[in-house]
Amino acid sequence: CDQNVCIVDLVKVLLQFFRFESCGKCTPCRIGTQRTYEMVERISQGQGKLEELDKIL
Repeated sequence: CDQNVCIVDLVKVLLQFFRFESCGKCTPCRIGTQRTYEMVERISQGQGKLEELDKIL
């Protein structure tokens, strides 16, 4: 990772990986990862809210 990589895009890629690799047995993995991905997607499109960023962090 360097200064030319958008951190939001990097987080989206990581979340996609975790969504795919999750076994789906526990709620944080099954639902939380999906919700976090949706929030990051909105942020990457310029439609995110400050409250969502607080939830992610």
